[in-house]
Amino acid sequence: MDKQTLVEFESFIKNYKVIKFDKIWEKSDSNYKLIYNIEGLTIDTKFYANVKLIFWLDSAKEQFVENVITYLYTLYCDYKTITITTVAETFENILQLLDQEQTNKDMSDFILAGTEAFNAELKEKNVNNFIQNLKFIPQGNMPCATMDFKFELQSNDDTYAFTLKAYINKWELSYDSNKELVSLSDVPKKLIEWIYEIK
Repeated sequence: MDKQTLVEFESFIKNYKVIKFDKIWEKSDSNYKLIYNIEGLTIDTKFYANVKLIFWLDSAKEQFVENVITYLYTLYCDYKTITITTVAETFENILQLLDQEQTNKDMSDFILAGTEAFNAELKEKNVNNFIQNLKFIPQGNMPCATMDFKFELQSNDDTYAFTLKAYINKWELSYDSNKELVSLSDVPKKLIEWIYEIK
């Protein structure tokens, strides 16, 4: 395997609908790792908020040190490694593994559900407003330890920015000066309470 595989990979990714795609090189001992960051990947009815892939190359950045890809398995920074077969097959295998992982499934469901849960919460709380769009904001390649997920909730009268960060079994929701660990399904309820100061 050599650098041609990377060219094939980048061409392959361009066939998909992606909000943001970038890469960075990082020194790793005497060699290098090439980190690809794919945000907002949509395939059929599935959404991948962040697919992070690491290729391990030699000091000349030409040859693979190992014929593997290390990938971000959970959104709370658990990585796994898979052997490279073909570009298409390996990428498909990684996506299938991500489909089975809970934080990726939860985030996909949350984004694809869009405004429905937020508008249901507004109705429940008798708030006279309507959420038009839940917008995912990509941030580019960054260390996983500092990675969070930024959103804009766009309503009839304003836009509300909030952030989610994954932990094991919980998500940290941040809005304005408020911060709380919640389940992802509770985000619409908690956020509407904070925005409209509902006790």
